[in-house]
Amino acid sequence: MGEVIKRAKEEDCPDFDVVRADVANMPFCDASVDAIHSGAALHCWPSVQDGLAQVARVIKPGGKFFATTFLWGIPDEAVSLGENLSSVSGRRAYRFFSPTELEYLMKSAGFSSVEVEQLDRCAIIRCIR
Repeated sequence: MGEVIKRAKEEDCPDFDVVRADVANMPFCDASVDAIHSGAALHCWPSVQDGLAQVARVIKPGGKFFATTFLWGIPDEAVSLGENLSSVSGRRAYRFFSPTELEYLMKSAGFSSVEVEQLDRCAIIRCIR
């Protein structure tokens, strides 16, 4: 969180609160948050659909959600060391996406405007509720 505060000062951003929260159990009232950022994290969420439902629940109408994540095709060594690439069940601990799938997931969660920008094997996602 220190990096966010540092960059906000450097960019002369208006004041805002920074809260680190569990996406599966967002500690906010419905439609109470102006914006949420999830940096390089969607691929780690245990249930992307449930997390997105929580994000959409707490964002105000017209509020914004920004996220970045990995797309299919990124080399394993760029994501993590080998021990983090598989779970006890033998499935990958990380989930990878296609741009089309990300757009579908965001719209299914209730975002009215969705933009998925692909940069090599990463995605920048911008949504409005």
